[in-house]
Parts: sequence; structure tokens; C-alpha cells
Amino acid sequence: MELVDAGPGAPVQLASEDDLLASEKAVAAALAGVEGYDVLMPDCVLDPGVPVGQRGMLRVVVDRLVADGHKVAAVTRNQVIADELARKVHEYGHGAAFLGVAVLDLELAAVADSARWNAAMRSALDGLAVAWRDGSDQRLFRRRGRAHRRRPARRRSRRRGGAAAGGGGMSEACERIMDVLSADAMSLSRLAASGTEVA
Repeated sequence: MELVDAGPGAPVQLASEDDLLASEKAVAAALAGVEGYDVLMPDCVLDPGVPVGQRGMLRVVVDRLVADGHKVAAVTRNQVIADELARKVHEYGHGAAFLGVAVLDLELAAVADSARWNAAMRSALDGLAVAWRDGSDQRLFRRRGRAHRRRPARRRSRRRGGAAAGGGGMSEACERIMDVLSADAMSLSRLAASGTEVA
């Protein structure tokens, strides 16, 4: 397993459409120069620059959760990331299972402030939990700290899941997501142990 830097062309943060485009180009260019590996996975939830025929971390997780019959939702730092994440989820064909995004509206520096970040995340997750308890046919969108719900098309899914995974609540939902991520990490470990090259 090897970590490859995206290079000087990669943006410091994702705060605009230009940043998203720069990220796509930088990651694609970095991965294009990597040879001898069986798996290439960008370290970004938006799956930038994922090579044809491979899946990024967002698609791996969402594919798995939806395949298991769950609804999914997300929490992002800003609206730019939220919009792109939502676009990718729909591009992957999971729009019907997507409840929406809770946006924290925080600057990049807040990530290093554990107390502030954790408090914002807790509030967002609580909001998603409330949205799920209100009914599986609700969609939650959080902009500038305010939650908005809207009804989707009349066609409804017969399956029920959690706001991020299982129907038992947010704690089980988070545990399910961690199970998926752990399984993926174990898979990567097994690949590496078997001699498969991963980057």
C-alpha cells in the first residue's frame, strides 16, 4: 500500500466550483502516474479523479448500504461539498435512497477545533435522526444552520432503513457505517497481505 500526494495543483480546501475542478484534475493526474497497483482510491469523500472501472470511498460505502436496504444521508462542512456529494450519489443511481445532506457551514479551521467540530456534528446528526423519525419519506436539507424538509415524488420505497443506515436509530446507523468502513479496511489489508498492490 502506498500514499501518493495529489501535488501542488490540488486545492487547500473545497470552497468553490473551481476548487472541485482543480481537485478532479490534480487527483486524476496523480493517479495517472501511478503504475503497478490493482486498486486506486482517492482519499476524498467526493471520489475525485477515480479511474474508469474503479470505485471511490463514497461509492463503496453508499453502494453497500443501499444494497443492504438502507436509506442514506450525509454531513458536510459546507454547501459546495454538499452539492457535489449529492450530485455524485444521484450519478451513482441512489437518488431514491438519499435523504439529503446536513451542512455545518463551518470554515476549514473548525476541523482542527475538536470541541467546536464535535458539537456541530452532534447537532447535525441529531437533526438527521429527527428527520428520520418524522418518516422515511422525508428529505432533509440543512442550509446555514436551518433544516428544511420536502416531500419527494409520490412513488415511495417500501423498504425502511435509518437516516444513515439501519432503522434502529442513529447509533445503529453510525455503527453500520463503521462496519462498512471496517470491512473495506480489512479488505484492503487482505489485498495487501495477498500481494495485491493498492494505492
